[in-house]
Amino acid sequence: MSTEYTLTDFESRDWSEPARMILAYAGANWKDNRIPIAGPEKSPLPEAIKARLRFGQMPLLEFEDKRLVQSFAIYR
Repeated sequence: MSTEYTLTDFESRDWSEPARMILAYAGANWKDNRIPIAGPEKSPLPEAIKARLRFGQMPLLEFEDKRLVQSFAIYR
């Protein structure tokens, strides 16, 4: 069984876009969980997601009961 990855970030092309490209290029089994942005300010995070964030930062990559935050940590 292959590992399933979930990438969570705001709905925009910013720091999580390279992670999306890496996951797609690798042929990984992954879900893209995007949080909508309302107006010029980012929407408040849902509590279910906020509780899973380390350091209160995004993007968030989850796999095998592990959680990585910060884009450059995810790229590695």
